[in-house]
Amino acid sequence: MKAINLRTEYLVNPVGIDLQHPRLMWVCEEGVKQTAYQIVTEKCDSGKVSGSSMHIDAYWGSRRRWEALPEKASQMDHFTDWDKVVPIDHGYDESKPESELTLADLQGAAKFRGGECLSETMEKGDWQGKQTFRCAFGHPFEASPSLVLEGGHWCPECERRSWNYGARAKVDPFFAQVWNPLHDPDETREYAKEVSELDV
Repeated sequence: MKAINLRTEYLVNPVGIDLQHPRLMWVCEEGVKQTAYQIVTEKCDSGKVSGSSMHIDAYWGSRRRWEALPEKASQMDHFTDWDKVVPIDHGYDESKPESELTLADLQGAAKFRGGECLSETMEKGDWQGKQTFRCAFGHPFEASPSLVLEGGHWCPECERRSWNYGARAKVDPFFAQVWNPLHDPDETREYAKEVSELDV
């Protein structure tokens, strides 16, 4: 068997990768099914690893969750609680009229997203003027209060690079409200994006 189409984080021959645990990817020549792999470098040897866990992680979050799937789709527990309302905290007093939004409200909302509002001034009630923020991962960006508070957008750099939702939920209480109830605490795999809005 021969591994072909070798990639690191979806990239062919990258000069550098700034991830602590980059993923190595390949396909087997002539459609051969992989049953195990072993990665050997100058500094380490993974030993024989059974299965194709990197593919399982991508779709199910972990091998344990994949193995817990029932044999038939008809045996799966289906979601039934469609009428349950789950309130989401946005990190500021939403009962205030929009005309009363202040810089302090925006600073509180940014902090609740794990970041900070770097702007020093804001016209009271201005939902459209751009303000300056920094996310929990240190990326500065500009956005209007409307885009952040009503549209749910946050750091465009993080969104462009990857789906880093597990790591984001650890530092962003706003995002953790929707991530944590549906995912295991150890589900922190980061998936690099091959295409962003800049590419289309």
